[in-house]
Amino acid sequence: MRQQVSIAEARNNLSKLVRAAEQGEPIELTRRGQPVVVLVSADEFRRLTEQPRTSLAQAVREVRARYKIDGSDSDPDTLFPRDPSPGRDFRYED
Repeated sequence: MRQQVSIAEARNNLSKLVRAAEQGEPIELTRRGQPVVVLVSADEFRRLTEQPRTSLAQAVREVRARYKIDGSDSDPDTLFPRDPSPGRDFRYED
């Protein structure tokens, strides 16, 4: 669980919070109890913002490769078998 600190408290303890963020602990700053900013290390910020974005097509290819789906069978009932039971009875009454 990440540490939550009010902005007022962060002003008084900024050096300590920066050291914690440098060590890999994200610090969530709050205003009136609501999260507004997360303090993270420069390395973590770079990792989050500079990594190449995967296109949708590439993501689909990766999922197909991971689950060994060749794409020739696009029937979802074959790819993801469903429970064959009839389910439960349901009746809507006014």
